[in-house]
Amino acid sequence: MKTIYVLWDSYRKLGLNMRDGLKEIVNHAGHIILKAGSDIIPKMKTNARDIMTQYDLMVEEYLKYSLHEILPEAGFVGEETHGDMSKEGYIWLVDPIDGTTNFSRNYLFSCTSVALFHNGKLIEGYVYNPYLNEFFWAVKGKGSFLNDRQISVSDRDFSSALVLFGTSPYLPEKFSETLHIAGKCLNECIDLRRSGSAVLDICYVAAGRGDVFYESVLSPWDYAAAAMILMEAGGEICDFDGKTLSFFERSSIIAGNAKTIKRMKQIVDESRREIISKK
Repeated sequence: MKTIYVLWDSYRKLGLNMRDGLKEIVNHAGHIILKAGSDIIPKMKTNARDIMTQYDLMVEEYLKYSLHEILPEAGFVGEETHGDMSKEGYIWLVDPIDGTTNFSRNYLFSCTSVALFHNGKLIEGYVYNPYLNEFFWAVKGKGSFLNDRQISVSDRDFSSALVLFGTSPYLPEKFSETLHIAGKCLNECIDLRRSGSAVLDICYVAAGRGDVFYESVLSPWDYAAAAMILMEAGGEICDFDGKTLSFFERSSIIAGNAKTIKRMKQIVDESRREIISKK
């Protein structure tokens, strides 16, 4: 990892601040993803739908060492190596490759996600899609940006919405709920999209490309950085019960603008009642 230390030293010599360095580090993580070829080796974690590759580990290791160079006192929690989110002070929360199945199939819709917490509060988020060279980022109280352009959520209502969603593929018990909600959405919205990267889906809502996103279960590294970007873009995010996210455990997710999130919560409630009534 000596090359990483040299890399960060070179940033400091160029007069780059911590945030500039963060952008460069996440950008470099994306370039590790781009270098992957036919050597990708998927390995099963909990089941056949839950996989990782050697590149997930490679990117996470790179981020762990590089982020330590920027903020040595910070803790580190990654999707592949885990860690302790309950510590005080600064903590990095990282998903090295969100959309690993996409990545393993050369589907070209994956990203690296880095969130920074301080005393349990989310304060910064960085997401990089190397395939499109799109860098989403936000700092609490400073707004959200796509590369150098400020972004904001749309003001569309649900009847005009493009609804993005995830299927929680590792949890078959959630399939009926997910698809029931999707059916109800399709009766009201413009159309649905399922991309395979929750992080990018939430960022797309932040940028107004989509109007609302939902998924029955996500881990904190799947939504933390994107949540920061969404909220700073004027959006709202909560769980299926309308509760504020804790970022310390898996959660259902609804993310959208003020109009779409309101209707999506109603659709989730209606779907749950309908599913129970059929049992």
